[in-house]
Amino acid sequence: MLTIALAVTLCGCILLSVSAQGLSVNGQWQQWKREQKKLFDTEEEESRRFGIWKSNLAAIEEHNGQNHSFTLEMNHFGDLTQEEFHRIYLPPIDSEELEEMWRKGETHVDSNVDLPSSLDWREKGWVTQVKNQGSCGSCWAFAATGALEAQYKRTTGQLVYMSEQQLIDCSWAYGNRGCNGGHANYAFQYISESGGVCSQSSYPYLGYVWHCTEKYCSTMTTDSGYINVQSGSETSLQNAVYSIGPISAAVDASSYTYQFYSSGVFYDDSCSTNKLNHAMLVVGYSSYNGVPYWIVKNSWGRSWGESGYMRILRNDNNMCGIATAASYPRMSYM
Repeated sequence: MLTIALAVTLCGCILLSVSAQGLSVNGQWQQWKREQKKLFDTEEEESRRFGIWKSNLAAIEEHNGQNHSFTLEMNHFGDLTQEEFHRIYLPPIDSEELEEMWRKGETHVDSNVDLPSSLDWREKGWVTQVKNQGSCGSCWAFAATGALEAQYKRTTGQLVYMSEQQLIDCSWAYGNRGCNGGHANYAFQYISESGGVCSQSSYPYLGYVWHCTEKYCSTMTTDSGYINVQSGSETSLQNAVYSIGPISAAVDASSYTYQFYSSGVFYDDSCSTNKLNHAMLVVGYSSYNGVPYWIVKNSWGRSWGESGYMRILRNDNNMCGIATAASYPRMSYM
């Protein structure tokens, strides 16, 4: 178990305790409802949600009172049970399908270069603003567009938002399931065979499955399939992030600590490296006080985590499967 104590963790604990002392639990609940614009149909439903919220708050405060390298914070997922959160946001990725993808697919060849100690593609202008998938299990689509947006920036010098909704609506025949899960590789294959992906402005996000209207939108770019990073190798993932750009990845986000992650270097000794259920975008890597981490973009809005991002412990036995199913779109210049 990682036992380092980062300054940000200590600061987070102090801030939380001050907030808790300033308001009663009921007062915090009322404030949270106002901030989240929460309305409930019945008193019974509100009472039930309050009970769930209190349990989540207690778990958050217990975690923050311990010696961890990251803090938790109450957020817009506060009145969801873990079971509800998993059902809505974490549809599992079929492990047999993943194995087949990696068996048949092309594998990234590491470039023979000295890798810099840190890299952040946000600083290069290759990463769009954090998006919000809403109550739709479409994380895979956001991981796919994030990788495509970066490659479009690489070739044209323009950062254009690509359409997740097109992928949700139109890539079912390739293995994706709309708001019930999927994988970025299926999206890359669909884009390769359908003629391209459109801009978000011409095919905007709805957050639910609708009719496929790909023929009416403005195609921005295409690919020729996908390239897989060597499964389980964080060294290969680091090489790909450096030589290619932001990389689509998948993790096991089952723990409540993912649901309420706030800041710091995340780790979870109990998470799996092969039972994956959430797609994200690796946009860089660095270290803090000698602790290496990945910089990862999520699709749960800017109010989650570090303005929509998280840092995941790097080079520690493939934490939560970050390097198990990482990939990127094959472009014409590759």
